Amino acid sequence: MTILDELYALADAEDIQVLCWDLPAARCLAVQHDGGGCSIGIDPMYIDSYEEEAELLAHELGHCITGSFYNRASPLDVRQKHENHADYWMITHLAPADKLARLMDQGQTEAWQLAESLGVSQSLVEKALRLYASKSML
Repeated sequence: MTILDELYALADAEDIQVLCWDLPAARCLAVQHDGGGCSIGIDPMYIDSYEEEAELLAHELGHCITGSFYNRASPLDVRQKHENHADYWMITHLAPADKLARLMDQGQTEAWQLAESLGVSQSLVEKALRLYASKSML
């Protein structure tokens, strides 16, 4: 099962509907419903790679699973805080610290090597390495 298959299966298990939608500006977004559930819209026409789709979907799942949604009408809500929560979920799900450490112990020390092994982008691996280094997790 691929990472993307796992993400779609997780969305299904969490009762998060993922819909193809025309979203040229956003490419992907999550919406929280009044009852607390959420849906994700994704526009495959503006996604260039498997890795990009997995990362976008994981980020939006991060919003849904952690409940990190911001209220545009509230002057006290900080959007970046919610984006950081979603990114943290994405990073820890797609590039877990223990898996990175194992790959590094096997001699894969370059970000591009780690990215290839994990099936994610090099920029995600670089984010993960910075995050884990800042938390002394690697």
